[in-house]
Amino acid sequence: MEHKLIILGILLALLSSSCKAPAAYLPEVEEIGVNEFGSYITVDLSEGSDIEGELIVIDSKNLIVLTKEKEIQKLRTISIADISSFKLTYAQPKNYGLTIPGSALVSLSHGALAVFTAPLNIAVTSIITAHGANAFTYNNKSITLDDLKMFARFPQGLPPHIEMANIE
Repeated sequence: MEHKLIILGILLALLSSSCKAPAAYLPEVEEIGVNEFGSYITVDLSEGSDIEGELIVIDSKNLIVLTKEKEIQKLRTISIADISSFKLTYAQPKNYGLTIPGSALVSLSHGALAVFTAPLNIAVTSIITAHGANAFTYNNKSITLDDLKMFARFPQGLPPHIEMANIE
């Protein structure tokens, strides 16, 4: 019975760590301060489907996101009043998914104590993996829309010499 629980734990942990990958343009941790793109944002609207893409600019009334739908990039203007929640990712998350099966295999070397140590190791490494995947994210509960400006491609607003149609 314990072996079935261990296998089930490993499978659940692997499935939970296989969430949707963030945008490829997001910087690695070492490059956070020099990235020329805006952060990746998923916006949940009060009505309609979610919008996700690069955060371009925010003003007092609107948020502009560069989306990619069927390999076509498109700027979407979202009224701040229509936003119910958001999740922002500003760097590539750490992926510790392989530590879960690794810790379970290491537990086998504990002999009879593996019955106790394997579930404990799986639980601890699953928690670490989950936190690593969310390490570089904010949501509407942890940051305000005003502070969200810092993560836009143009944090001080759209410069006068740049036209919206030319943003890629």
